[in-house]
Amino acid sequence: MYWLFETGFGVLKLVAYTLWGVVGPFCPRLKKNTILDLSADVCVITGAGRGLGRELALKFASCGATVVLWDIDEENLKTVADEINANRGDVYYYVCD
Repeated sequence: MYWLFETGFGVLKLVAYTLWGVVGPFCPRLKKNTILDLSADVCVITGAGRGLGRELALKFASCGATVVLWDIDEENLKTVADEINANRGDVYYYVCD
């Protein structure tokens, strides 16, 4: 039962950070001068080669998280991983279907 709580909390955390990333720029009164610290977290992102997955990977990496990227398209995946590496992020990527 404990793993269910941990998994549920992780999903809630991911949804909250994603919503904040979408809503935050449009609400300057809610925005604070502090950056979200995810340096102790690992984020696994599927479909990270393009679109929303790519943007989430870049955002989580900019907050200090170790990012694990999964995608079917190796070329796009490597491009995103190189972009994160250029910004000194910690990234691992895997081609999978």
